[in-house]
Amino acid sequence: AQNGRRGALMITLDVNHPDIEEFIHCKQDLKNITGANISVKLSDEFMRSVESDSDFTLKFPTNSDAPIMTKVVKAKELWRKIVTCARNTAEPGLIFWDRQHYYSTSSVYPFYKNVSTNPCAEIAMGGNDSCRLIAINFFSFIKNCFTTDAYLDEEKVYEICYEAQRLADDLVDLELEYVTKIIKKIESDPEPDFIKEAELRTWKELYRTGKEGRRTGTGFTGLADMVAAMNFNYDSDDGIKLIEKVMRIKCQAEFDASVDMSIIRGPFIGFNPAIEDTSEFVQMLKSEFNELYTRMMSYGRRNVSLSTVAP
Repeated sequence: AQNGRRGALMITLDVNHPDIEEFIHCKQDLKNITGANISVKLSDEFMRSVESDSDFTLKFPTNSDAPIMTKVVKAKELWRKIVTCARNTAEPGLIFWDRQHYYSTSSVYPFYKNVSTNPCAEIAMGGNDSCRLIAINFFSFIKNCFTTDAYLDEEKVYEICYEAQRLADDLVDLELEYVTKIIKKIESDPEPDFIKEAELRTWKELYRTGKEGRRTGTGFTGLADMVAAMNFNYDSDDGIKLIEKVMRIKCQAEFDASVDMSIIRGPFIGFNPAIEDTSEFVQMLKSEFNELYTRMMSYGRRNVSLSTVAP
């Protein structure tokens, strides 16, 4: 908690950790661990084992090729326990970790690899990173709301999403400015260096990751209101087509803005077309937005990752 305000914390554990069963059951007693959310990182390997109803090996360390401890379990039995606990108390959460990794624009870079998520799990990030959130009101893009003449202003969607991405990149610099002030404040504090060392190191790492990757989180609000304003049911085919159209425009506008800023301001540190091509998301861009993909590969991208969706 912070000054009486509830804080937030996400604790994640790999599904192949030997203590995974104890972990997934730890919040079935609602009196335990009341100040944190928990989630299981689910690998493609584990999900394939569930699908084939085969054995699955737990190990520690979880990413080791020569673990000091192993334990063989039935994948489907472990999966049922995870799902049962999630159904009973809404925890643990399920993070399909390999899917988020390969579909990411950032995690495919070894030096930007995602390690966990923020407390609400809408965005996976590397260590010491942060996500500068901006919410675009989708409802405002519908003209003649709730009438038979209602329509989506597609040009306005592109314009606002493009400018929002530029604003998000400006916000990175604003954050770095304030982090610099915090660092200077710590350095001038009267406490001995050995006391200030950990805090100072943390803020310097926050500055480094923000400056190098320039991650942004351009999101949205008002999605349901937008669909309703067009006189569509939220789960209708027309509603889904509308959402698909808006998200396509948003995606193109944001990436166009990030590529244009790369030309003017420079790309994020380490941009590499060969690494980019290992991202399934980038391969989607190549297929769906080929001209944008070609420009990005030529000029780079300003931001290692661009958008996020709140839960």
